[in-house]
Amino acid sequence: MRPVVEKFPNTLSPGKVVWLLPLLLPPALPADTPPALAAPAGQAAAAAPGKLFRPPPETDEPLPETARVELATLAARQKNLLAQAAAATSTAATDDLRPAFQSLCDDYERLIRKHPRNAALLVAFAQLLNSPALDERHRAAGLLARADALDPAIPLVKNQLGNYLAEEGDPAAAVRFYLDAIALAPGEPLYHLQLALLISAARDDLLKTGAWSRRNLDETFLNAHERAAALRPDDPAIAYRRALAFYDVEHPDWDKALALWRALETRLEKTSRQHQIVRRHIAKVLLNRAAPGDAPAARETLSSITAPELAPKKQELLQTCPTK
Repeated sequence: MRPVVEKFPNTLSPGKVVWLLPLLLPPALPADTPPALAAPAGQAAAAAPGKLFRPPPETDEPLPETARVELATLAARQKNLLAQAAAATSTAATDDLRPAFQSLCDDYERLIRKHPRNAALLVAFAQLLNSPALDERHRAAGLLARADALDPAIPLVKNQLGNYLAEEGDPAAAVRFYLDAIALAPGEPLYHLQLALLISAARDDLLKTGAWSRRNLDETFLNAHERAAALRPDDPAIAYRRALAFYDVEHPDWDKALALWRALETRLEKTSRQHQIVRRHIAKVLLNRAAPGDAPAARETLSSITAPELAPKKQELLQTCPTK
């Protein structure tokens, strides 16, 4: 099964990470969710799905000045070509770029043959191969694995190898790479968010490994959402994801979930559809918590929801709402 690519509006700087969220995600958020060539010499091809060729550790060799200048030139060509490919509006326009992409790949290969033990060079070429314009993800993963063997302290490489393994159906291996990426760059919200999304998508598979208890997995899941939200406090999409997370754990803290939904409510225009969506969640959490007075509060909250498209889900909640 191909992954669902989910984008989070206004969450990441454009171009910061080429591989944003190609994960095996759970089904898309509900409709009412508010607004992600032959192998180079010496490289073994990627193994069967879920497996990754892991070269033995090597020493990262710095590029001489002439090679650094050439890599910078290749990177500039790459940025320009990818921008053109993203802007192409027809198959013919995309096909016109193929010779330029092939030339760029040839030049990367030539430079790698001269300098096969430079991690930055391998990562740059992997980014090109993994772009939607080329979509050579298996080959890109092989280059990233080589780069990781040369320099195991590049968080971007750890994250993208985690993406690859998640997409190939090996969530246990993917989690290890995501945790490594977080350890290397704890201030990057994307890495925390992808860890949380992977756990949500592959919770049963991770539990079957025996390496996680449900309690530990839920704690890691909630902590990842919490950290991502703390790192991007002005991003309502991440705040929304964090509040949703409490529905996915075995023993939700409904008091905390309610506080998060109410905090999010204050950030939205009262006349907006998003505000009504959040109020529906507030009512849902009140009904789940079922403390004294929660049922009347839920009914009152639901009464403020007037958007026609939310009527079916509003009615579902009303039907579960105690009358006394």
